[in-house]
Amino acid sequence: MSDKPTSRRRRAAAQDVPQGAAEPAQTEQDLSAYYSREGAGEAGAEPSFAPPIKLDSREPEQDAAQSPVWEGNVYHPREATWADTQRREILSGDVSYQVRDEGVIGKRRVFPWILSAVAALVLLAGAAYLFRDDLSGLLGRLSASPEPSGQLFSAVTTPAPIRGYDEAPAASVSDAARVAITQISGTVEMEIRAVTDAHILTRNLRPDGTYDFYLFTAAEGRLVSYFEGLDAQGMIPQADGCFYVRQAPYLIAPNGSALLRTADIENLIGDTVTLFPLQHGWAVVRGDQSGASNFVNANGQLLSTLWFTRVFPFTGDATLAYVDTGSTAAEDERYLLYVVGSDGTMNRWQASASTQDVVATACGMAYLQSGDLYRLPDTSAPLINSDSVEAYLDCDAVVVRDPVTGKYGLFVHGEQHYDFAYDSIGPVPSDIVWAREECQGANGALGINAVAGADYPQPLSHYFVLEKDGQVEYVALSTNSAYPIALYPEH
Repeated sequence: MSDKPTSRRRRAAAQDVPQGAAEPAQTEQDLSAYYSREGAGEAGAEPSFAPPIKLDSREPEQDAAQSPVWEGNVYHPREATWADTQRREILSGDVSYQVRDEGVIGKRRVFPWILSAVAALVLLAGAAYLFRDDLSGLLGRLSASPEPSGQLFSAVTTPAPIRGYDEAPAASVSDAARVAITQISGTVEMEIRAVTDAHILTRNLRPDGTYDFYLFTAAEGRLVSYFEGLDAQGMIPQADGCFYVRQAPYLIAPNGSALLRTADIENLIGDTVTLFPLQHGWAVVRGDQSGASNFVNANGQLLSTLWFTRVFPFTGDATLAYVDTGSTAAEDERYLLYVVGSDGTMNRWQASASTQDVVATACGMAYLQSGDLYRLPDTSAPLINSDSVEAYLDCDAVVVRDPVTGKYGLFVHGEQHYDFAYDSIGPVPSDIVWAREECQGANGALGINAVAGADYPQPLSHYFVLEKDGQVEYVALSTNSAYPIALYPEH
């Protein structure tokens, strides 16, 4: 009896495993570098893993002296550099002086000192006489009482930055890893996408326009995982050495295997599930057919015993989620809205007839259909009612428009640092591309922005330009981390 296609493919994959690479999986629960999507074993189906890599026994032609030293790259977020501290020092005008006591001046130094003082007084007197009109006007202006501005801050014009962001230190790889990757890849062209302290992520462009992604160890260049047929951003690094891939098993552990066992969750809800990237310690898990959603951490723990009918991802330390009570007795109270904290806490906010009262959440803020903007977890009163809100997830910054005056203010980490006094606020144009999703409400819109397509590590900070009455001010907003942020599909 002839072997089935699935068995032949598994044996072929096992034979093509390079020495030192991860062994193929033997069971559905033990996912490996040769992870196979469901349905791959059906007759006539294409293999769901990338084509076997050809081993090349030839030594790579390179000059070791010219090869860059690729060493581990660890990102350290720096303190907030958005110039608030500096501008306060400038505005305060505080100057400190150092006083030194040199004792009694010797007799031999008294006479020259007196002559110098007399000469200086004569010069000052002459200058005062020549510029007596200008001095009179200056004294008059200094004695006048200043008019209060009535603003939170005064704009301070600063020089324009050379570029719109501050680059992170360049990533690098060891020579040993480079040689090993070259030997494994053979004629397959590898484009490096990310270099972390433990991994090297590469990709290869396929003829159909999709990409195959390969994950190697940074120390020795050992292949631990690869996936096929993804889009250009189909695999991205996450914190703690993990990776997110836009196909099952979604979250990849540092050793290249599945980070979470989704089978247990699927048995719990009776549905296949999709995982989304980890943010603030939690990933959204959603049933493919039912839409039932929850939050799961890297240890596989669900945030709540309740399953939500609509959730918003953690783009801050708090977010929102709806629970369907299923009750039809009181239609206006069927859905319960909860404020969910990244510490696992849940607090009921309100009941409603639908799940559409909330437009979206971003940077720990919630934007409602009414135009009210709340800073979570505080739901006692809105910060403002606005018709235009722009959130920049990488910097945890929110630009808000006051519909009464038409002026803009800036919030960073939930705190307002610039009053509603500016004609416009936004990132300085550069080669950085911001992906934007617009969430339209009844009385306004929330735009959610995240840097797209930038290599890891992403910039340390982004410069924003604030324009007021024809003058501009530049501030640098530090990023939360060097890891890319993937926008939630509902946005």
